[in-house]
Amino acid sequence: MIKKTEHPKTWALVPMKSLTEAKHRLSGMFNSSERRDLSLAMLSDVLTTLNQISHLASTAVITHDPLVLNLATSWNTRVLKESKTGVNAAITEAAKILSLESCATMLVVPGDVPLATPEEFSALLEAQKPDATIKIATDYKGTGTNALACSPPTVIAPCFGQRSLVRHQEAARNAGTVATVLKLPGLALDIDTPDDVARLLGRKPQGHTYTFLRKVVGETL
Repeated sequence: MIKKTEHPKTWALVPMKSLTEAKHRLSGMFNSSERRDLSLAMLSDVLTTLNQISHLASTAVITHDPLVLNLATSWNTRVLKESKTGVNAAITEAAKILSLESCATMLVVPGDVPLATPEEFSALLEAQKPDATIKIATDYKGTGTNALACSPPTVIAPCFGQRSLVRHQEAARNAGTVATVLKLPGLALDIDTPDDVARLLGRKPQGHTYTFLRKVVGETL
């Protein structure tokens, strides 16, 4: 475990949409209740990991889903109630709030990267500079963004969605800075498809997500 130290100007932000909308690409594999429980299990793993990072003052979850709100509260995690629709609007809203509280660096982490490690998040944060800096952890396909570190939090508008890596790089150039891209094996796997589930099961990691999947689908597909 990485020792927790005080870095009051660095926050992690986990945006979570409504669980009724989550993981529709897994609807052929899991029913709606199972997709909800899978999302909560992955969020629990992400929060467990973020709580071990020495470079963070704290973590906030932004959402309007009541189950996510309850889970975050049970983890003593700050909750920002989402007032705008869509993940990018929610992140922009949170970035403005954290900036007003003297946050210098915001680490945006999706709630579906259960294999991410404290060391991987630290690698994103350790080289952050106090001036405008962007670092991206890409997905295993090399097209998406599975974590985004921004200094300051509002240096670019978030571009999560299709081809987000290229769009974040373009946003960085437009802001007069360069986005550094890292491919980190744990962070590279976000769970969206049956193939992603199979990859996770093949790694046999510890954690809430693997325990849930073992219970529902067994050790292998």
